[in-house]
Amino acid sequence: METNRHALRGERGRFVAAGTSGTELKRGRGDRVRGRPQVRRKHKRALTPAEIERFLATLAGTCNVSLSARETKRSARTYYDLRRRDPGFRAAWAEALREGYELLEMEMLERCRFGTPRDVFYQGRKTATTRVFSDSTALRLLHFHRKAIEQMRAADRRESIDGAAIFDELAARLAEIRAEAAAKTGEADDEDA
Repeated sequence: METNRHALRGERGRFVAAGTSGTELKRGRGDRVRGRPQVRRKHKRALTPAEIERFLATLAGTCNVSLSARETKRSARTYYDLRRRDPGFRAAWAEALREGYELLEMEMLERCRFGTPRDVFYQGRKTATTRVFSDSTALRLLHFHRKAIEQMRAADRRESIDGAAIFDELAARLAEIRAEAAAKTGEADDEDA
């Protein structure tokens, strides 16, 4: 039996990385960390990088795990299991959700600022289109952002205070330099006399 047939061992005989694209390096059984590293053939229905990218792109656009899994024709459980096992995928998942919620927030802000179109009907016929504004949604968004806005305002105040303090320090230093220059010119006048 060949000891390094998958080219997974380095110079010292330790496992280094997965070899061919058809195999993967696993450790022990199940979720246990202990155990000897084993080379296993990848499952024939293992997730491909393209499926993972498509899932994450859909998740960022919809913030819906089930819909994103259906886009790749997989179950949501498959992606939840991968998230539990893989820290890199977990971070990408969190980033996709953050991006999706930012998009949703921007859409809600746009609706609050510019309204949503609504048709006006009279006697069963469409007569006009008007814009409807949701004050309750706008108030909820303001409530959620109150703390962030207060922190930004406090930072602005600190910057203005820091700017004034810096200006005062510069003015004091300039006065010291002028006093030193005057003292030097006074000493030079005393030496000449």
